[in-house]
Amino acid sequence: MNIRTFLQTTNHQGTLDSLYNDIAQLGQIFDVQDNAAKFTESLKARVEAIKSSVADQSEHRFACIVPATEDTITVSSMHNDTYQLDALSLLKLKNTFDGVQGEVSVEQLITANPDYLLLSAYAGSPDIDKLIQNLYANPALQSMNAIKNKQIYVTDFSQFWGYGYQILDGIEKMEQEMKANPIK
Repeated sequence: MNIRTFLQTTNHQGTLDSLYNDIAQLGQIFDVQDNAAKFTESLKARVEAIKSSVADQSEHRFACIVPATEDTITVSSMHNDTYQLDALSLLKLKNTFDGVQGEVSVEQLITANPDYLLLSAYAGSPDIDKLIQNLYANPALQSMNAIKNKQIYVTDFSQFWGYGYQILDGIEKMEQEMKANPIK
């Protein structure tokens, strides 16, 4: 059929560098290399601003809760989510379950004791506010730093798992929210 195909690289073991490379390739395909380079530079400037903003902060650990229902706790190891992990590292966030493959139990979550819990909201997701309320009220979780310090953050699924530049919007929003509610 002789149809040329472009595959973005951010969704397969991607990083922010993969995003920059994808933009450069799209610039070549559509013969708008200058625009692509300018856009990439604007994204890199945003990345540097985020890094600068958290430069004096220490690294913290997070765990990701997949909102299956308002009443269940499903933990993601984020093992294959390299693009999201690279973006979260801009905020000096380290995946609590780095290197873990497969399911993560609630017991493992409690034992790991992350500083932050991240949830993703999406169209049709369970009631995120109710899920957060249930997490804070769950007696089994009360020893966790993220619960004790009220450090649950909601990400926009489309921003974080859309594998595009919009992830920086989500990171910037999270940065602002974390600064407004620092760990004590």
